[in-house]
Order: sequence, then C-alpha cells, then structure tokens
Amino acid sequence: METESMLQESTEPKKSKSKSIILLAILALVVIAGGFFGYNSYQASAKEKDEFAYAKNYWDAAYSMISGGATAEEVTNTYVSVWRDTIYDDQYVLDGKVNYSSDFNISLAAARKHHAAEIAGLIVNDEHVKGLMKKLNDPPKKYEKLHDMLLDMYTVYKAHTEMAEDPSGSLDSFSKSLRDNAVEFSSIWEKLNVMIPEDEAFKKAKLEIDTE
Repeated sequence: METESMLQESTEPKKSKSKSIILLAILALVVIAGGFFGYNSYQASAKEKDEFAYAKNYWDAAYSMISGGATAEEVTNTYVSVWRDTIYDDQYVLDGKVNYSSDFNISLAAARKHHAAEIAGLIVNDEHVKGLMKKLNDPPKKYEKLHDMLLDMYTVYKAHTEMAEDPSGSLDSFSKSLRDNAVEFSSIWEKLNVMIPEDEAFKKAKLEIDTE
C-alpha cells in the first residue's frame, strides 16, 4: 500500500508538469496565430490606404488636366482667330472691339495680354499636375497600365498648355497641332474611362474628388 501511494505521488507532478507544457504550447500557438492574423489585417489595411491614395491622386491629375486643357483650348482658339484675321484682314477682334494690325506678332501679344489671367492659372495648374504625376510614379502593379495611359495623357496636355502659354510656329502648323492634340487627348480620355477599374479604391476616390 505504501509503495502504491509513493508511486502515485511521484507521477502526479509529472502529469501536472505535462499539462502545464501543453497549456503553454496552446497559448503560444494562440499568440502566434493572433499575431499572424493581426499582421495580415494590418497589411491589408495599409494596402487599401495606399490604393485609395493612389486612386485619389489619379483622379485629381486626370480632372486637373481636363480642366487645364479646356482653358488652354479657349486661349489657343483666340490665338488662331486673331492670327488668321490679322493675316487676311489686317485686323482682329478682342472683347468685341476691332483692332487694326498687319503684324500678327503684335496681335498675338495682345491676345496673350487679354488672356493673362487664364495663362497664369494654367501655369499654377501645370505645377499641380506635375506634382501629382510625381506622386503617381510608383503605381501598384495592378494600376501600371493605367499609369502608362495617364503619362500619355500628360504628354498631350503639356504640349497643349505650352501652346497656350507661348504660341509659336506658323498659323497652319499651330492650328494643325491644336487639332491633333485635341483628337489625341479625347481618344486617351475615352480609353482611360474604359480601363479604369471598378474597384473600391477608384470608386471611393472618385466620389470624394467629385464632392470636394
């Protein structure tokens, strides 16, 4: 009896110790699993934030180029009108007033002065778009094609605004470049609208940009 009692006493601490080790192992697994899922959750949240920030800058850049392009078109249309009228009629019209001139350089200078506020606004907009394009330089992999398309749009936009800021060349070459830019810009914008993904980041970003 005494021997059985001693054996029972000697095995109880071993069982207790084994249970403690098992409990510690389970706790360790729980902590590791919690950390793993927590890290994954953090990574997913960070990815969502990055994609939203990218999408918002993307929409901002695209809309800013459209706005700037419209202003540039207004200014350059004035140049073409003044330029043509000066060459063929020795006169041009600004603000409903007839001005007489046989030198299109003088007429264009007057047109630039007439649109000084719009040109100043274009320069500010150019800097804004340039800053956004730098931010968009490292796109998430799934947005790489969109980024390439926006770069094409930016190239045309810059060519158009530069013509508004400083007209040069002949009337024919200037007019042709304007037409070509307008066609290419519209084509790129249409393609972008087809390519832009229907994911949550772009939807949310567009909604936020539209309501600002």
